[in-house]
Amino acid sequence: EFLQEHQYQATVIALPAFKQNDLNVHEFKKLTSTPTYLISTKILIDLQPKCSHFSEASYRHIGLGAVAEACVLALMNKNDRLLIPKIIYNKIT
Repeated sequence: EFLQEHQYQATVIALPAFKQNDLNVHEFKKLTSTPTYLISTKILIDLQPKCSHFSEASYRHIGLGAVAEACVLALMNKNDRLLIPKIIYNKIT
């Protein structure tokens, strides 16, 4: 809804690989035909220093302070940029 309201279109979706069996992820994937990429934990860890936001709660829970942003950064090219703020849909960011 947010993307449509602001006339954005997702061209890819990046998810942490450790969530691949999560029920919410399976439900979300049923709603879209957009290509989905699973990002390994190692890559997410390596990208932590490049993330602009850090969640202490996330860090305590899974050992990563930035998951959604790191997933996006994993797929971005050198000249790409983030266009919208992080949004949460059914516990998925």
